[in-house]
Amino acid sequence: MGIVERTGRLAFLLAALALAAWLLGLGDAVREAAASARALDWAMGGLCLLWLIVILKAPWDLYLQAHEAAFELKRSRERATALAGGREREVAQLRRRLGWVAVGAHLASAALVAGVSALSGGTLGYCFAGFYVVATLFRPAAAAHVSLSRRLLAIIAEARYPREDIVEVRQRLGAAEAEARRLREGLDAAMET
Repeated sequence: MGIVERTGRLAFLLAALALAAWLLGLGDAVREAAASARALDWAMGGLCLLWLIVILKAPWDLYLQAHEAAFELKRSRERATALAGGREREVAQLRRRLGWVAVGAHLASAALVAGVSALSGGTLGYCFAGFYVVATLFRPAAAAHVSLSRRLLAIIAEARYPREDIVEVRQRLGAAEAEARRLREGLDAAMET
């Protein structure tokens, strides 16, 4: 489920809760909460939570893909596989930039939420600002675990089935296919005569 669907479901849930509050006669309590700025805290908290999900997903996914691409390029270079020129440099630049974007999104979001909290007198925003800063460590730590696991699995697979063996098998298969094609053509020619 994408972020758009989740946001739509959250909006529907909030609308349903508002309707339920109105039907239950809780309008006065809701207006009192809005007048005391607690509603702003809650609305800001909901938006901050959604934004936290976005910045934990999108920029970190790209950054981690750049890491994976660098690892695969390194493995290909070790095997002397021909690569397009400049790929390693391009991936290294992307990896650095994406890392700065991912961390910057967290820090900029924390600064923005803290600033809005300071201007509005709210208190919940400071908690979310802290979450943004602390969450900068969550995704990379989890991704480092996944990445390390993938690398180890790749090394295990490579040890079991080295790339040279796969290349040799492909060459033998190509030769066998060519031989089968030649025999089929010879058989077809013999059948026609």
